[in-house]
Amino acid sequence: MAVAKNDVDEAMLAATKDIEEAKVAAREEVEAVSAANKLDVKAAMAVAKNDVDEAMLAATKDIQEAKVAAREEVETSMASTKREISNAIIAAQTKVEEAKVAARDEIAAAMAANKLDVKAAMVAAKMDVEEAKDAAKMDAEESKVAAGEEIAAAMAAIKSDAKAAMVTAKADVEEAKISAKLDVEEAKDAARQE
Repeated sequence: MAVAKNDVDEAMLAATKDIEEAKVAAREEVEAVSAANKLDVKAAMAVAKNDVDEAMLAATKDIQEAKVAAREEVETSMASTKREISNAIIAAQTKVEEAKVAARDEIAAAMAANKLDVKAAMVAAKMDVEEAKDAAKMDAEESKVAAGEEIAAAMAAIKSDAKAAMVTAKADVEEAKISAKLDVEEAKDAARQE
């Protein structure tokens, strides 16, 4: 039994020793893994930092290039806009000048036409005045002739009426004389009979 107890004790010691060794081995392995993990983390962090730095550099470069491209595009657009504005101003000025020339020509043509119209109107008015004078003269002459004819007709009528009146008056006188003679004769006869 003493031998068995010793075996048990030895076995326990051996087991305890194995446990301690296993703990130490596990601790060392954990430390090694932790150290490796730390190294991996540091390496990963370094890689990530490098990636971030490269990404930031690339982004900064892209931003600068974009700024330059935008500035160039803006300058190009402004230059194009300035050219278009200048061309538009020149075209507008040209149109204004053309409109002025056209208006000047129209005014000159209108004034010339007005002058011609005035001259034509004056000529027509003068002709109308002359025609009116001629017509008035003709009307006066015709009136004179008509008045002369009417006066002559009236005088002839008056003469004819006077002659007729004289004839009538003479006939009346003769009739009165005859009537008076008859009355006298009748009176004589009557007196004689009485």
